[in-house]
Amino acid sequence: MRTTNTQKLEFGNSAMRVRTFTLLLIIFLLSCGASFATLDQPDYIAPKSKVDFDFNLQASFQVQGLFEVADDIDVYRVVVPGNSYLDIETSGDVDPYLRLYTQNETLLTFDKDNGAGANSHIVYEVTAGTYFIVLDNRSDLNSFYTLKVTQRALDSLSDDVANNINPSAVITLNPQVAPGVVTNKTINYYGDADYFSFDLKQEGNIKFLLEGSSYPLKFTLYDQNYNLIQEADASAAKQYFNDLAAGKYIIVIQGEEQISVNYSLSIAHIGGVIDENSDSIINFAGKEINNIKNPQKNTYKKSIKSSIDYIGDVDIIKITVDEPGELFLMARPSNKRVKSSLAIQGRLYNSQGLELEADLAILDFNIERRVATGTYYLAVFTNSKKLGKYRITSVLVYDTD
Repeated sequence: MRTTNTQKLEFGNSAMRVRTFTLLLIIFLLSCGASFATLDQPDYIAPKSKVDFDFNLQASFQVQGLFEVADDIDVYRVVVPGNSYLDIETSGDVDPYLRLYTQNETLLTFDKDNGAGANSHIVYEVTAGTYFIVLDNRSDLNSFYTLKVTQRALDSLSDDVANNINPSAVITLNPQVAPGVVTNKTINYYGDADYFSFDLKQEGNIKFLLEGSSYPLKFTLYDQNYNLIQEADASAAKQYFNDLAAGKYIIVIQGEEQISVNYSLSIAHIGGVIDENSDSIINFAGKEINNIKNPQKNTYKKSIKSSIDYIGDVDIIKITVDEPGELFLMARPSNKRVKSSLAIQGRLYNSQGLELEADLAILDFNIERRVATGTYYLAVFTNSKKLGKYRITSVLVYDTD
């Protein structure tokens, strides 16, 4: 059979189309392969996404996930057939922030650090329906984690305080009626978190005292929009102070061991903050460092301890210099190696309250300033919401010549 030029041209065009299509297909498959190789748990709530945990099939699920980057978010879709508790727990060398949402993306509850180490643990009562578990990576690293989700019968657990973010348990403090209130409750099971709506009728300095039958306990204070005001772990009966405006707040109490804990939460409206140091130059009544002299004549080095006791606390320390020279001040948190260490800052004032020098670096500070004989004041404070102890490790006057 003879092949015409027209047939050859058509065949050539057809072959070209096949080669082009094949090349495009290869490129597409390679790109799909690259996508599949980096495929991660969805990082957004998708109502029509696949079901990760269906409790119609079994009562417990456990999966290993991966936080690929520092700010990675993983979302899991859960189907629950009836009224029960969802027991949600993470494990591994991670620091996740755990949240539970309805199918309509309404936040039900959340947790951070109520599990082992820096892990999270939630036990929450749900009805039949679809829910979303959201995990945020709060560490600076990519890491593997294990997520375990178990459905528990309602009669298997008991709870005396709501564990949701719209708590029906209300604590009201009105100093016109009574200066304080006391609440006695129980952490009933591992993963239980008691949420209280705190209604403060009059602004002022508020003292919180948390005492338990077992420790550690975790105390967290939020404003009504769930902006964090203060969080702390108590290893013994402990007081917390905050200068608060009148309004609504949320208090969360958590146990951090796999046992039930009876606890007492006392809240009092006090006229002045109980502070171990003065917060005023004018009405000074705090710690003093006296008789600072030039070390060439008399070596002098002192260390004093104090603490930032409540949000907004400023410690004023009086320093008396007997001989002129270069004044050197060094301060640092007492527990500097702890991840959530206090971040302190410092300002140096003269006797009239005029600022001479400042160090607003994070974690600790060094202040160096040429001074004459006289009285000076050091202000120690923090712009973070972490409270804690610090030490002034060096106060020294020396010559630069």
